[in-house]
Amino acid sequence: MGLGCFVSVGRSLDQAIGRVKLADGLGFETAYVTHINGRESLTLLAAYASVTDDIRLGTGVVPIYTR
Repeated sequence: MGLGCFVSVGRSLDQAIGRVKLADGLGFETAYVTHINGRESLTLLAAYASVTDDIRLGTGVVPIYTR
């Protein structure tokens, strides 16, 4: 079992991308997001995936009513 973390987008996508890069660099195996504050989880994961190499990404909940 590996070590995972939650990376919130907060107020700035740029800062969140920096945090997920840091988590990747520190050796975290997974990073998760939630559908919080109107942030679209799957788009956020795509942004995170574009700047990371090894970390696995996931979401806890994706509301189906917005699909």
